[in-house]
Amino acid sequence: MADGIPAGAWGKFCDTEGAWFTETDREVMTRGWLDVEDVMDTRVYPFVDGVSQRFLQQVKIRSFQGIALTVEDEMLGVLYVNYHRPRSFSLEQQNIAKTFASHAASALKKAKLLNQVKTAWDRARVVAEVTSLGNLEDTLHSIAEGTMEVVNCDAVTLHNYDQ
Repeated sequence: MADGIPAGAWGKFCDTEGAWFTETDREVMTRGWLDVEDVMDTRVYPFVDGVSQRFLQQVKIRSFQGIALTVEDEMLGVLYVNYHRPRSFSLEQQNIAKTFASHAASALKKAKLLNQVKTAWDRARVVAEVTSLGNLEDTLHSIAEGTMEVVNCDAVTLHNYDQ
């Protein structure tokens, strides 16, 4: 997800091999927070790898704060706060970014849990509907149809083994 970055550039970056867990992401997750005053300074910031640096140059990002999104010991992602010019970050700016990221991580975790609950509820509904049918062929068809709906797939094969 990106905001303030052209959709075409973000889509191209996401399609790039290695874009979903870069060296930069790994460094943020290890440290918890980091600041990069100038992405062009690869001597000071060697972890801003080629994939990240090409993207940042393309969208004219020159500095950023990276904050790990974690809840307890669970790593959920990385939040990048980007700027179009080189800059340094004060302790106050770091604390604000960390506080916001903590709340964002909690919201993300809650959304994921709610999605899991919804998926489980949808599966239980399919099982309940199938159980009430009584007809084997209708039951198999309903299981396949419900599976496609719940997991959002293109096709389902169901192998029924007679005893």
